[in-house]
Amino acid sequence: MSEAKARSNVLRGLSEIAAYAGLSRNTVLSYIATRGFPARQLEKGGMWRATREAVDAWWTRQLDLGMGSK
Repeated sequence: MSEAKARSNVLRGLSEIAAYAGLSRNTVLSYIATRGFPARQLEKGGMWRATREAVDAWWTRQLDLGMGSK
């Protein structure tokens, strides 16, 4: 995978992650804590990051479990 393509796969910040997932920022934070949503904060108080691939896989698992709709 090229470096540019890898960078475009990365979602930066809660707003971008939430928009991609179709969720509110607060819901993303809740799902990180309770449902294993695949976003990580690089350091305390730092920017949140996730990959599109990980978010898509997470949604697939949630739908397979009957726990939500996108």
